Amino acid sequence: MTTRHQDSTPVARRAAVNRPRRRLELAEIGIRLLDEAHVAWQRAELESEQALKAWYHGPPRLSVDRYLSYRAALEREHAAAHDLERLWDLARAGHDALAGAASEDKLSHGERSS
Repeated sequence: MTTRHQDSTPVARRAAVNRPRRRLELAEIGIRLLDEAHVAWQRAELESEQALKAWYHGPPRLSVDRYLSYRAALEREHAAAHDLERLWDLARAGHDALAGAASEDKLSHGERSS
């Protein structure tokens, strides 16, 4: 039983040391996800705009097909915007959680050094 207790102390120390690095990695992943979602939304918005122009300037005989293409592109743009909004909400919550954890770490380190 004492072996188990002795092993858990170094593990707990390693976990505490790795915690800031893992938080940074999570923040970096979050930024990449947000960036990808933003790019996807921009791409969908551009495609929607191009489909609208094609419908507007196209010949009357292709009007129905181009309208349907525009509607599909518009739905993709709305879906991408919704995804971006949802990821932004999650990122904000994650940011708040990371900031709170960082504050707790500073407090706990301050208490130890006193």
